[in-house]
Amino acid sequence: VENKKNLANIQGVMQAVDEIFSSVGLKQKVKTVKGSGRKETKDGIEEEADVYIEKLTMNEMVNVFYRIEHAPMILTVKKATVKQSFENPELLNLTLVLSFLKTGAD
Repeated sequence: VENKKNLANIQGVMQAVDEIFSSVGLKQKVKTVKGSGRKETKDGIEEEADVYIEKLTMNEMVNVFYRIEHAPMILTVKKATVKQSFENPELLNLTLVLSFLKTGAD
């Protein structure tokens, strides 16, 4: 957490989601992003978002999780649901609840 604090000029969870999915070339597969809450914690302000991504390959899904884990910001996956795509059983639909922490030092 400490080494990720000031590495990105990201202002909120929506911008963080945009940054992650743009960086792996999957922005067009993101169907919905809904802010689902904001609360103050002892470490700063935590914002959550529900993100729904359609028709990912297994490799694309792994790349998304890798980018979230190695993002230059405090971004965590609170919940992930993976379902097989109805149209193409080889593709996956991914629902994520992401949490972004904006620290007081930012």
